[in-house]
Amino acid sequence: MGKKESPLVSIRCTVYNHEPYLRQCLDGFVMQKTNFAFEAIVHDDASTDNSAEIIREYAEKYPDIIKPIYETENQYSKHDGSLRRIMDAAIHPDAKYIAICEGDDYWIDAKKLQKQVDYLQTHPSCVIVHSNFSYYIDREKRYYVDVSQDSFNVNTDESNRQQIMRDILYNNKYRVTTVTAMYRKETYDRICETYSSLLNKFLMGDTQLWICLVSIGDIHYFNESMAVYRKHEGSATFKKHSKDILRFRLSASEMRYFSSLSFPELNSESKKYEKILKKDLCKYVAIDSNYHSFVLDLIQRNDFRMKLINCIRKYFIIRFPIYIYYQAIDMMRIVYRKLK
Repeated sequence: MGKKESPLVSIRCTVYNHEPYLRQCLDGFVMQKTNFAFEAIVHDDASTDNSAEIIREYAEKYPDIIKPIYETENQYSKHDGSLRRIMDAAIHPDAKYIAICEGDDYWIDAKKLQKQVDYLQTHPSCVIVHSNFSYYIDREKRYYVDVSQDSFNVNTDESNRQQIMRDILYNNKYRVTTVTAMYRKETYDRICETYSSLLNKFLMGDTQLWICLVSIGDIHYFNESMAVYRKHEGSATFKKHSKDILRFRLSASEMRYFSSLSFPELNSESKKYEKILKKDLCKYVAIDSNYHSFVLDLIQRNDFRMKLINCIRKYFIIRFPIYIYYQAIDMMRIVYRKLK
């Protein structure tokens, strides 16, 4: 019997209560047509639905592709980097490339992996590739095709790379959608050593990872739809309550400010992101007065907005109107959903 071929690509797939969508996601893996071996590390993060059973079914049927991990304790909720470390440790040591698809998203192009590997193999200066995609809004039962970013489809020189870093940081003006991405494992390993503090401290997905990658090498965009990004009430970016929405926005602001301090290419943006961070903090501490951001320790505390944040934190009479405002917003959301 010949030696089993090592996977060239490792797919990272995190799953939590994705039962209604998971088969579509896993079918997107096993349908891939490639001239190389690949694996899908499918991590069930202690789901309370039947996600684990579906993963077992696919792992038994496709043992060379589906590599399951089953948790008894939810790792994502720890926000300490444990989930990332578990996934990193599971990647085959011979894999050269990493792709990502969470359990509620899916691929629609059977040659996605092949196209992306072919490009990376022939363009050694490129460290990350991604593509166009479609949204699927569960509540509306509709697809939306994303806007093309073809103007960025260039072999980036240093100045273009810096602009792309700024555009990724600024509200995803240049958007790398996680379900479409593939990047070099070797570059990722370097980033984990150098920028571990950026990868583990924030609530959003991989925005900070894209910035780190582009700081090292080129990025390439395929102007074709290869995947579907699903928005539903259980997804990370879909929050029902004002506290969750404000917390997610605050984490994004923390990430942007911290990134602007971490890379010389982004230092000129730091004042702008400091101002946005303080604004988001004013809103959030009205709801959670005990919250303390480690990023606050990097900010000068002698300006008006910092004094306002401390007053909001200390005096309920200042917090109360803001708190009531967001409670009313939550009530309107509930009424809107029921009427719809």
